[in-house]
Amino acid sequence: MITTTRPAALPWTALARGALLSFTLFAAASASAQETPPQGTAPSGETDTMAQSTAREQDLTDQQARAHFSVGRAMYEAGRFAEAAQEFQQAYDLSHRPQLLYNLYVAYRDSSQLVRARDALRQYLAEVEDAPNRLHLMSRLEALEAQVAEEERARAESEAELAAAEQATAEAEAARERAEAQAAQLRHVRPWWPWVVFGVGLAAAGVGVPLGVDAASQADAVRLRCTQPDGSLLCRSSADVSIANGAVTQAAVADALWIAGAAAAASGLVLAFLVPDDIVDEPAPAVSAACGPTGCFASLTLSLR
Repeated sequence: MITTTRPAALPWTALARGALLSFTLFAAASASAQETPPQGTAPSGETDTMAQSTAREQDLTDQQARAHFSVGRAMYEAGRFAEAAQEFQQAYDLSHRPQLLYNLYVAYRDSSQLVRARDALRQYLAEVEDAPNRLHLMSRLEALEAQVAEEERARAESEAELAAAEQATAEAEAARERAEAQAAQLRHVRPWWPWVVFGVGLAAAGVGVPLGVDAASQADAVRLRCTQPDGSLLCRSSADVSIANGAVTQAAVADALWIAGAAAAASGLVLAFLVPDDIVDEPAPAVSAACGPTGCFASLTLSLR
């Protein structure tokens, strides 16, 4: 009997790992095969790109720096420019190769970190005197410096406007607090003069009424003495005539006093309720009271101006 053995099928996970390993090796080989552009050649386009990088992976002797450089290139190709800049920065910190400053310049520029891009390009041109496309990169540096200066000017203006707005807000808040504090000092006081009118009128009526009663009493006494047997009034005594005349005058005065006093008292009473309050710019009297072990006490605080 002949027995044949068939090979077992590879699991899909093994196939996926193999494909991923092949792609990684191919990418590493492509990165290693990149050549440095010769000095003095112009870039293919108007914008500096990572393809014009002056750093190569095989030039990095430090293994960690090489790894960061490789990851940075991959991050940049994936559009993750800020993360690529971090990787290039770590590669530069480990290897101190000035050519990596170009990679930092491009990554920082594409991640909109213009200040860092300017600093990286300035340092690159300072450390690499024979940098490819030096004149072109110097013009790029001037443009970056102008753009950064413009952004800093705009930022300073914006900060000044914000500070002015905050100051205006603070001043308005302070004015509001002062107005509230001033309003707290104002208190409503009922006007006193209607009560004076009421009191004067009441006093006049109080004088006029008894004065009229006394005048009537004197007139009755004179009338009793001057009444004749036939019922006619005839005062034979000059004293009775004088008393009668005085009583008439006193009665007239009494009538004027109590009528005018009653009118004034009524007017004062009505005005006391109709006249609006006076606004006084002073704190209201402060009244406090408390009791303790030694007894109770009360205090009244007045503001005298």
